[in-house]
Amino acid sequence: MYAADYLIQTNARRVEQAKGDHSNEDNKKYVAKLQKKQKKLEDVEKKYKILFKSVKKLNDDLRGVKRDMEKSTEESTQVSESIDQLQLEIEMTEREIDGLGRGKEDVLVKHDVMKLEVKNRRDVLFSAADTLFTLENRKYQLEMSMEERMREITVHKDVLNSEKRACAEEKHKVMVELADRKARV
Repeated sequence: MYAADYLIQTNARRVEQAKGDHSNEDNKKYVAKLQKKQKKLEDVEKKYKILFKSVKKLNDDLRGVKRDMEKSTEESTQVSESIDQLQLEIEMTEREIDGLGRGKEDVLVKHDVMKLEVKNRRDVLFSAADTLFTLENRKYQLEMSMEERMREITVHKDVLNSEKRACAEEKHKVMVELADRKARV
């Protein structure tokens, strides 16, 4: 008895669906599916925006490091020129000392002062060179990090695109099925 009632109800539902009458339950399922897919698409787009901002920040950091490296290179060049000038002055002073017998102590004092200046300038040069090497190393590390991040972004973008295509196909199927049902009605 129950089986017969169940068959009658099932057949009645099928006849209604064939006529194009859908229950609110079916419509709610389709709407829920569509909303779920749209939410997933929004989440994927948010992740893409975050990754894009990350790449932009890395590019800004790289530009800053390049700027610092250029400044260090300029300072290094200036210090090198100063050292060359001081060395030239030291050589001239040494020649004057050899040529002059008088004021030997004054000349020696000047000579020592210049040596100290050269030593100080050399220390500054070596410090600038260390900074330059550190910045070059940092630049290289940032470039490597950026390349790795770009690869990750590319892979993630491909995954997101494939998910987007899958969502679009699912939406298309639902729309085609809806159109078929409307056409049947």
